[in-house]
This record gives sequence, structure tokens and C-alpha cells, in this order.
Amino acid sequence: FRCAVKKTNNLNGEYLCNLAWAQSTLGQFDESKKNLRKTLEICPTHGDANLLLSNMQKYVSPTDQHITLMQEAILSEEIKSEEKAKIHFALGKALGEVGDTDNAFENYKSGNLIKDANLSSEHNQWIEHGRQLINLYTLMSACPASKASEINDSPSPIFICGLPRSGTTLIEQIIASHDDVDGCGELQALSEAVFEHIKFAGSDLSIEKSRGVALQYLATDRVTDVKKRYFTDKMPINYRYLFLALSSMPNAKVIWCRRDRIPLYWSIYKSFFATRGNPFAYNFKKIE
Repeated sequence: FRCAVKKTNNLNGEYLCNLAWAQSTLGQFDESKKNLRKTLEICPTHGDANLLLSNMQKYVSPTDQHITLMQEAILSEEIKSEEKAKIHFALGKALGEVGDTDNAFENYKSGNLIKDANLSSEHNQWIEHGRQLINLYTLMSACPASKASEINDSPSPIFICGLPRSGTTLIEQIIASHDDVDGCGELQALSEAVFEHIKFAGSDLSIEKSRGVALQYLATDRVTDVKKRYFTDKMPINYRYLFLALSSMPNAKVIWCRRDRIPLYWSIYKSFFATRGNPFAYNFKKIE
């Protein structure tokens, strides 16, 4: 990123923002904030730069220069909806810290309305996929009982599931501190294995197919690197596929994280998720 920034004479906002993101990941926060401010000098409506800078600093005054710049940026007629949503979330966080709770909520509300509209088709697909999984569970329950045995000497997964912001990260950190547990973070492997081996149409189901899910899951690079007895997988969405995972990995453990509804829903509502994998997260009714 530094090479790209240097070759463009510090005039490319995207390169500067990417460098800032990498620096923040490495804990180089002062340098990161400096490059984010340079990004905003070039492009004041840059959504990622505003959002990252907002999350990295503490606001104490409603007249903070960054707050003023964001308030001006969202009024731009040329700003795209996704960038505008990011700035609304950034403003919501900043205004909340300086005590302007009414305007903070209005910005969160505006940002969520944009995201909810942009993800409407993804949410419809999410609902349909849920129906297919329920049908699949019903079909599997009707299959002749044939309990799968544990596969080879593979380490056993500990699935840590729940809604976003329900405490999965904290729970994983606690469990992964045990000598027999390797913390693997959020793995995409289970959902990928499900879509690879299971058809959602028809009734061609068997223990062999669910076993294929387990074999592919346990063969992923991150899992094969595990040298301990257990490993954690805290991908929250895994709860949708637990019935498949447990049918083929009977020694797997499951931890379901729960939080009081009001702080949980509010924590989700004021979060801008980097991926499009939580299409329900921008509408209180859909979260419910």
C-alpha cells in the first residue's frame, strides 16, 4: 500500500484509505488517522475513511472538525447511497459520544434505512434460504436413523453461535485460552461445505451426503493446521447449519450466545457490517 501511495504522490484516496486500514490492523493508529485525514482532504465523501476515523477516535465536542465535515459531506448531491449510509453511521457514533443523542439516533436511522433498502433482495433470499433449511431438516429427520461416527482423529469443533454482537468474540477468547483449544475465529468453511454437498431441492439425502459436509469442513486449511483436541468456529451464521454439522460430527460442541434483547438489538442497529451477510441487521422488525 505504501508503494501505491508513493507512486500516486499521496493523491489517491483509495490507496491512502487502504494503507490506513492496514495500519489500524497493525495497531499503528496515529499513522492510520493521519492517512485517513489525508483521504478526506482528497474526498470528503469517502465513506470508509469517515467510518474508520469515527471508530478510531473519541469525540468530546459537537463542533469537532470531523463532525462538521461529515455533516457537510452527507449534503452533497453527488454522494452515492452506500457512502452516505457509512457517513450516517459514523455521525451517529460521533454525535452520540458528545451527548447529542437525538441527532445521533436520526443518523443511525437514516443509515439503516439506506442499507435496509439496498439489501432488500438479499433479505428475501435469506428468508427463502431459511425455508429451504427447515424443509431440509424435516427431510433429514424422516431419514432412517443412522448415526455417523466421528471422522478419523480430526479435532472436534466448538461452534460458538448467536446473533452478531451477542458476545461470540468474548466467549471464544475465554475458551481459546484453554490448552486444548485452538481459536480459529469466523470460518466460512461450514456454509461452503453445505452448499457444495447438499441440494436444497428434492429428497436425495443420506448420511453420506452430510458426511461429505464434515469431510470438506475438516479438510479446510485452517482446520488441518489445528494441532489441539478442539478448535473454535465462531461464525455466528453457523446456527443455520448445526443440524447438518451435528449429524456428521457428533462430538462437536455448541455454545449459543444470548444477550438481553434491548442492548443486543441496539448494538446491531448501530453497527455497519463490512459484508452483506447480515441483511436483517438494518431493521428492528427484521432483527426481531
